[in-house]
Amino acid sequence: DIMLSQKVSKLIHAGTTELPATSEKTNGVKTTKVKPMTWSDMFEELKKYKETHGNCAVPVKCPSHKHLALWVQKQRRQYREMKKGRSTQMTAERSDLLNGLGFVWKVYEDNWHEMLDDLRKYKERHGDCLVPQVYAPNPPLGHWVNNQRQAYKRMLKGEKQSSMAKERICLLNEIGFVWKGKASEK
Repeated sequence: DIMLSQKVSKLIHAGTTELPATSEKTNGVKTTKVKPMTWSDMFEELKKYKETHGNCAVPVKCPSHKHLALWVQKQRRQYREMKKGRSTQMTAERSDLLNGLGFVWKVYEDNWHEMLDDLRKYKERHGDCLVPQVYAPNPPLGHWVNNQRQAYKRMLKGEKQSSMAKERICLLNEIGFVWKGKASEK
């Protein structure tokens, strides 16, 4: 156990990132110092973030956590590279540590399923899946429903940029999704 612990510790500390920058005034002159942060430092930052926010989904648009959000994105990118067999700083040990925190590797996939859950709730309340494009109680839901219809149309046309997969079509069909309907038809 001790040898494994030491091995993991060495792997964790292998890569460093130079983040975040700090400013100081010396003799009235403002200087910027960059503090080198190891993978382990960033992992600890992510643990703190999760303790506070309940998840590891660090938003890029949050200025107070921008360095952490960029690091999280980098971990996802490196994980994909590792899965393709390419050289990367991501290791199985690091991915195991991140998985232990509940790290989400495919953000868009998880968000899609969250929106599907929101659509199920909408159907329970309203009896259908005809969410208005502008739906005040949950504005993203109306846009998401519209995006599903657009992706479906692109898929039918054979366009490669469609995000509509057969699995998603089945899941939407199961709850009675209306592919050509509009909320205005209610």
